Amino acid sequence: MRTWLAFHRRDTRERRSRLLAGLAEGSGILLTVVTFYFLGELVDRGTSGEVARLNGSYFAFAVNGIAMAGFLAQTVRGHSRALRAAQLEGTLEPMLMTPVPPWRIAVGGALHEMTRGLLRLFVYLGFATALGAVALDGQLAWLPVVLAVAALSFLPFGLLAASYTLLLARGEPVTYLTNAGTLLLAGVYFPSSVLPAWLQPVSLLYPVTHAVQALRSVTSGTESPLASLLWLLGFTAVALPLTAWAFQRCVLVARRRGTLGMT
Repeated sequence: MRTWLAFHRRDTRERRSRLLAGLAEGSGILLTVVTFYFLGELVDRGTSGEVARLNGSYFAFAVNGIAMAGFLAQTVRGHSRALRAAQLEGTLEPMLMTPVPPWRIAVGGALHEMTRGLLRLFVYLGFATALGAVALDGQLAWLPVVLAVAALSFLPFGLLAASYTLLLARGEPVTYLTNAGTLLLAGVYFPSSVLPAWLQPVSLLYPVTHAVQALRSVTSGTESPLASLLWLLGFTAVALPLTAWAFQRCVLVARRRGTLGMT
């Protein structure tokens, strides 16, 4: 934990001067939220069953999906960018020579970006609450649990991106594939029930689907997120050790090749 906090403090110091960029980012989120608010007004008359569970509001349906998908994207991107920056700065190899497990170093480097992703998620929910589409008072106690479990379930995707970056000096392909898969399969913009029958089981196996469902359960107050959380914990228990092991193997391969500090 101290290792991760040290990474977080370092990255926070580097970004304190970027207030204008943060304000611009917040303004962009506001514009996105307002856009989907008016889109929701247009399509609410023909809502599906999944949208109806959110008080029939497409806006509430979409804003929850966008917020969680953004958190995932920030997590995956954070792992690859932090690792690549360490390669370019020449600090990666010294860090990997410490007794800290390599996967913890990768996660620590991404912690600041993950925190930014969480802040963006809260901004989305805050704007949506102000517009009356989201009510957190009923199940507010579930929200930190949902976000913590979702963050854990996203770490395997980040470690995959970090592994790819370690071997090929770029993690964008993993980021792009993850983002595209999320938009298609996780029910971000449309319910997964509208997918072709052969794709619906794939959607159910995709962990982000359950993270989005858990967040929607909390913000709608109509059902418990427990089933989705249990699914995510099961996925994490299997995927996180596997991807941590894969990252360790990639470190060994890169060390043999002499490419840990590759530019």
